Amino acid sequence: MLHLPSGLDDKLVASLLMKGMTAHYLLHRTYRVKAGDVVLVHAAAGGMGLILCQWAKALGAVVIGTVSTENKAELIKDIGCDYFVVKPSFDPFDFLNDTSNLTNIIKSQLEMCLPLQDDSFKVISPYTLSKVLDGEKIQQKE
Repeated sequence: MLHLPSGLDDKLVASLLMKGMTAHYLLHRTYRVKAGDVVLVHAAAGGMGLILCQWAKALGAVVIGTVSTENKAELIKDIGCDYFVVKPSFDPFDFLNDTSNLTNIIKSQLEMCLPLQDDSFKVISPYTLSKVLDGEKIQQKE
């Protein structure tokens, strides 16, 4: 039983709770997402997609989102997606090729950085990884 503040629509709250429970189930029960896992979220700018992307990112996953427009791509970049694929119309063969290419790029980038890791340095995100590969110095967060 939940007490809802006045002004909140029961149906809206119920739909948000259901999306949250679905996201939890997918990220913790269907497959337990861990830091470094690559997660692909189709329709990443939709209601379910936005929750999944942010939650997977909070778990430390590399998140790839698919969207149908450039505006939606900006939205999912803003909420933390590491990579995105813009597909105005769904073509399963193009989608599989794009996803495979992105996954291979991520894997090769991480493999290049593995020799750099020791007790004092860990590759912690694709953002950091790309900066290191570009020769930029990364400052530790305080």
